[in-house]
Amino acid sequence: MGGAAADADAWQCTRLVPWLVVLALTCFKCLLMPSYRSTDFDVSSGERSPVHRNWLAITSSLPISQWYTEVVVLLPSDPARLPVSQSTSEWTLDYPPFFAWFEYVLAQFAGLVDPAMLVISAEPYASPLTIVFQRLSVVVTDFMLIVAVALYCRSMENDSGTPSNRFIVLVVTITNAGLIIVDRSLRQASIKFFLPTSSLADIHFQYNGFLLGILVLSVYFIVKGRDLAAGITFAMLLNFKHIFAYVAPLYFVYLLRHYCFPLDRHAKRRRFSLQNFASLGASVIVVFGLSFGPFAVVQQIPSVLGRLFPVKRGLTHAYWAPNFWSLYNALDRALIFALKPNASGMQSVTRGLIGDIHHIVLPAVSPTTTVVLTVASMVPALISGKYMFLLCWQSSLTGRNPYSVAVSTPIRIRLRSLLRYLMLVRVRLACSREGGPDGYDTSWVGNGPASLTLIATNSVDHARTYTFLNLVGNVSLVPLLHEPLEAVVRVCLVFAHSALAYQLLVANVAHRAARFRIDVSLTEWTLPYAVYVAGLLAVLVVTYVQPLVLPAMQFLPLMLISVYCGIGVCFSLLQLFRLHLFDVRRSEK
Repeated sequence: MGGAAADADAWQCTRLVPWLVVLALTCFKCLLMPSYRSTDFDVSSGERSPVHRNWLAITSSLPISQWYTEVVVLLPSDPARLPVSQSTSEWTLDYPPFFAWFEYVLAQFAGLVDPAMLVISAEPYASPLTIVFQRLSVVVTDFMLIVAVALYCRSMENDSGTPSNRFIVLVVTITNAGLIIVDRSLRQASIKFFLPTSSLADIHFQYNGFLLGILVLSVYFIVKGRDLAAGITFAMLLNFKHIFAYVAPLYFVYLLRHYCFPLDRHAKRRRFSLQNFASLGASVIVVFGLSFGPFAVVQQIPSVLGRLFPVKRGLTHAYWAPNFWSLYNALDRALIFALKPNASGMQSVTRGLIGDIHHIVLPAVSPTTTVVLTVASMVPALISGKYMFLLCWQSSLTGRNPYSVAVSTPIRIRLRSLLRYLMLVRVRLACSREGGPDGYDTSWVGNGPASLTLIATNSVDHARTYTFLNLVGNVSLVPLLHEPLEAVVRVCLVFAHSALAYQLLVANVAHRAARFRIDVSLTEWTLPYAVYVAGLLAVLVVTYVQPLVLPAMQFLPLMLISVYCGIGVCFSLLQLFRLHLFDVRRSEK
């Protein structure tokens, strides 16, 4: 009896640990508020107003008919100057309507803190209260991610998820260094890349934790068999940030099969349900109607779509995001140096501006080309085996937790494959485009590896892939932390989280190996992994010694990190494809 009581007490203590981690993490985020601020708050930059502060001002000061238009009346801070009507920043309010309403809600509280931040001004405005409010809003909305991951972890309880698995998924996800770096405005204001003149290369916080929380909540509903709720949640997510549209094919096929063709247990076959189909369709229409309806009334749909799908931002920014296009750009630059062509667009790829990119040697990449390649790159995942579409189509939900031991092993494998496909396409997206407002897609760097945590405990290979991609993604953010005083913070954040994730997953792998008598270890790194990580450390050393030994080559650290991390991300994509196909074959046996 005493031993049982001790075990119960130990279990209760274990359940408290994640919440202590949440409390400590929240306090740490608050401590980062006085840290360096990017040009989102840079009052010295006259090129554009602070992005999110400007969004607060627009949604609170203008009618919705002007939220997505380019021309507004700007009130100068100097009363002697007359108001002028001019184009706002090209990047103003380029998120879907739900996010605009989200900014509107925040503006109601912002006005109580500092009414001046809600004034549309020709000059940037960044009072101390504005900065505190903006960063505190990120801290508060991050609880959406915490709650969603906690629910997901609870769904694992008493099934395949051991206490160790639940602890790892929760702690490693919410402590992800990429989310802290991106959403806490620890980023650089100016980088010099291939050119002697500096260029603004800021990235603004995007409430990634909040948005990732909505995605995880949708996955949680799928895991619990609540398909209609999953579809509604995902539709809402699309209206907060349309970049998540890459997951839409999976949701379409999965919901069509599992909700619109429910299993008839008497006939032991699936039958089309007009009622379910109508419920799902009506729910999605209502969500999009609530989002776009007000703008349709004021005839602003073209303006909204023009902001959501711009075609003049160019392929890459001065600091190339670590993806396939960084490798493409690097190859073009290498061919330029080798062939030495005489062309006027020599500096366009790295000029540090957002605009049309003109490659010199390699073929130019148009927006249409990127769309075609993006869709084509999804095909292997969608039709793998008999394949992903048929996998989604053939796998069945019984209405119980799909991780339940009562569900057959092939079905559990298929449902895990659905989650893996979601993460697979997230990483594939990272390999195919740069989607951030300034070209650098911070969303995948921040929540791509973070979302991969949901399947990191599935196997040794998943744990290894997660630790590798997590390290690569976080290291790629190092150049975005510019101030010397924050050098210690950036190094500690990246490597502390990598070490934490590694140690937790090592313990999990050891537990599984002992339980199932499998002789495996996460520490058994293959030669490609070991060589790559050694090279990654060398690249980091170059970023620190370059100003001392090669001061004229200011482009070198950024180029090395972009290209080298791009190789790592693409390698992780191939690894996830391999794991996905392996599970497909297992499910077909």
